[in-house]
Amino acid sequence: MKKQALCTMIIFATLSLTSTVFASQEYKKIPRCALNNTWLVNNDSWCYVDSNGSFTKGWKNTQDRWFYFDNEGKLVTNSWVGNYYVDSSGIMLKNTTTPDGYRVGSDGKVISAKVSLDEARVASTLEKHAYYKFCSQEQANQADAIARSIATRVLSDSSLVTDLAKIKKAASIIYREYIMEISCENDENKYYRSPYGVFVAGISTGAGTTRALGRVLDFMGYDWEHANHNTWTHQWCIVNMDGQTGYADAMDYGCGFGTHPYISGDMSSVNKDIANGLY
Repeated sequence: MKKQALCTMIIFATLSLTSTVFASQEYKKIPRCALNNTWLVNNDSWCYVDSNGSFTKGWKNTQDRWFYFDNEGKLVTNSWVGNYYVDSSGIMLKNTTTPDGYRVGSDGKVISAKVSLDEARVASTLEKHAYYKFCSQEQANQADAIARSIATRVLSDSSLVTDLAKIKKAASIIYREYIMEISCENDENKYYRSPYGVFVAGISTGAGTTRALGRVLDFMGYDWEHANHNTWTHQWCIVNMDGQTGYADAMDYGCGFGTHPYISGDMSSVNKDIANGLY
């Protein structure tokens, strides 16, 4: 029986935080030489046993991913470790924005100050744009969490200097990561007209996509107006960018100044953005 239990534990040589684990097995009951260079659960915490059969402490690179273990050898998750952030799986983040709004570079080190979002504007525009008229508070919170994340990603990108560049990036994220993957049609719950439909429910129309982008613009600190609100035609955001009035559209038409391509029929700027990988 002891031999069988030992073989079972050795199978868990790679980390899987969602799998069934052998938490009932106490490390202190296992012979010191039995395990090395492997993961195990001890006292309900993930640990890593090194080549000497001891718990790893501090930073550890395994399978080209960095993890951090505290002074007791427990895996640290969802936390800052000095200038580095480890996620819910304990993996150090790279080339992204942390959940609390900081940008980290290719080596994982923080490279920018915390992004400041316009929470006051977000609260004040709820009724004006009727974002969640047919949604519960929980659904609104889910959608706002995604809008907040997109805004943070955009504002933490130091390569985006102009308003137009930032808003184009926001529209691009919504189009590439959400609109391309969902059904563009009505639904009986009327989620299609809200950010929740785009970001969570997987259903949308021009009305919902406009509000989804508009909600991100709220977090980014931009005032916007809803073009063709409550009409059976194409809709988009009218927004002041770089001292000029322009349009912002996350459904194929892009962002820019002057007459919207839906009206002018001139898709040259959109095609240029497509060639540059924005849409």
